[in-house]
Amino acid sequence: MIQIIRGQTMVVGKEVRDYINEHQLPSSQIKEFHSSVRKYYTTVCSHFAKRFHFMEDKLDELEIELAHYQLDEQLNSLSERRADESWFEISHIEDPTSSQIKHPNLPSLMLMILSISHSKAEDERIFSVVRKNATEFRSSLSTPVLSDSLTRKVYRQAAEVPCHHRELKRRFFRSARKPR
Repeated sequence: MIQIIRGQTMVVGKEVRDYINEHQLPSSQIKEFHSSVRKYYTTVCSHFAKRFHFMEDKLDELEIELAHYQLDEQLNSLSERRADESWFEISHIEDPTSSQIKHPNLPSLMLMILSISHSKAEDERIFSVVRKNATEFRSSLSTPVLSDSLTRKVYRQAAEVPCHHRELKRRFFRSARKPR
């Protein structure tokens, strides 16, 4: 699905398109979704612009560092490692003649570039989880409830704590029994 809003193009993945089509979401929810996604990516881009901003005055230095990096024979042994490990090591290599760091700016830039997500797989997984939670048997689940549920699930996964190890307080069970 390609959504064009105010002259900007937004492309969403297959899982998202399927979810929207299967649930026949009203246009207001679709607009809210696109607005949230746009806000997320705008925030991410602003964050990167702020982080890269410090490099603006060092573009000439970066160009020279890149040329030196490309000619540096010492770096051949690092090519068999993961990119982030290699750039971390490069950031600590000293020039034997001056005892200064050989590449002071290039590794920072490269590590920032490596931190940019290159896949939508995680986003697609989240929509898959939402689809599994919002079944026809649970069609009355509101967006905030689904959001909270998904947030808790992602938090538990990040903490590597299985859901069956979660300890709940007695008042949680008491409040669950109370009629609303």
